[in-house]
Parts: sequence; structure tokens; C-alpha cells
Amino acid sequence: RVHPMTIRAMAQAGVDMSGARTKSVEEFLGQPFDYVITVCAPAAEACPIFPGRAIRLHWPLDDPAEVQGDEPTRLQAFSRLRDEVEERVRSFLDEIAPPT
Repeated sequence: RVHPMTIRAMAQAGVDMSGARTKSVEEFLGQPFDYVITVCAPAAEACPIFPGRAIRLHWPLDDPAEVQGDEPTRLQAFSRLRDEVEERVRSFLDEIAPPT
């Protein structure tokens, strides 16, 4: 399941994830990828090899589910991660965009 704090943090940004679900990597095996990006150490270690020309990248991000404290503190951790992921994705897309 998607962590409830993730759903709330995304809702703060205007994204409805109420119907979202987690997906197993097995759902995507056999599909071609240009890039495979892992975001936590266990995923980087356990990520299967994707055939083809996939470039593997690792973005070491803190797991907001590990943050202790009251609800506002925990939600803030999820919101920070949301913003960090957005920033990294935007930078990544700028890096791989063809020159204009």
C-alpha cells in the first residue's frame, strides 16, 4: 500500500494519489527502459538487472517513514521528500533533454 502520509503530502501539492498502489518490479520485467532509478539502499542492492540499454542511477534519499515524532513532524518529512524528488526529476529531465 502507499503510505498514508505520502498521499497527504502529495495532496498538499495538488496531486490526488488516493487510488495509487505500490507495484512490484516484476510487473515491469521484460519491458525496455532507458533509465532505472533507485531511491533507497535496499532497492539499489536488490534491483534486478534490466536487459537492454538501461542506465542505472541511484538517488540516495532518506526514508520519511523512519522519521519519529508527532504527525506534523512526520508529514513535514514526507513533504520534504516530495519536494526533493520533484527537484531531482526536473534536474534529470533538464540533463537528458536534447539541445534546442
